[in-house]
Parts: sequence; C-alpha cells; structure tokens
Amino acid sequence: MEGRSAWALALYLFLVTVADSEGLSWYSEPALCRHLSWSLEQVRGARTELQKAELIAYRQGLYQVLDLAPVLSVGIPALRRGGEAVSIGETLAHLLVAPNAGVGGGR
Repeated sequence: MEGRSAWALALYLFLVTVADSEGLSWYSEPALCRHLSWSLEQVRGARTELQKAELIAYRQGLYQVLDLAPVLSVGIPALRRGGEAVSIGETLAHLLVAPNAGVGGGR
C-alpha cells in the first residue's frame, strides 16, 4: 500500500468496505462517481493504479480486492497479466493436471 495515491487508497477502502466474503463487489463507474463524489477520470485513474499494484482485479463493473498478505504457494497463478482474475474452472483444471500441487506438494 506504500506509495499509493490518496485517490487509490480511498477507492481501495471503499471496495474493501462493500466487498462480499470473496472480496467481490459490483459497481458501475457512474455509481462509484456518485458514492465517492469523484469525476470519471478520478475513478479510472485510481482503479488503474490499484490494478497495476495488483491490489484489485477488475472487469466490466466487477471488482475483486486481492489479498495483501503472501499466502502459501500451491502452484496456481492467482492472476493473469494485467490483474485479471483466473476463473475457478482454470484453477480446477490446473489442480487436475497437477494433483500434487497442494500445500507442501512436491517438497
């Protein structure tokens, strides 16, 4: 979180506050502009900054707040390039191809 702009931190706090248990929330750009009293450019700039820092994933109004703390590696990529979340189908397919990829697997 260090080095983030005040706009990015404010958007992150908003998204954490409204997210469900999986870190997901659905907000259109106009809705975020209304809730935060921001311009469209401010919303887009803050979102881009959070995506580049890999703090959120975003696609067409769907936001996912990503984990801050490092987690145990299970050999499954959590994100694609550009901050896009990996689907549950891809995750399951990866596990089926590499059944020993569980926590501590291969060690």
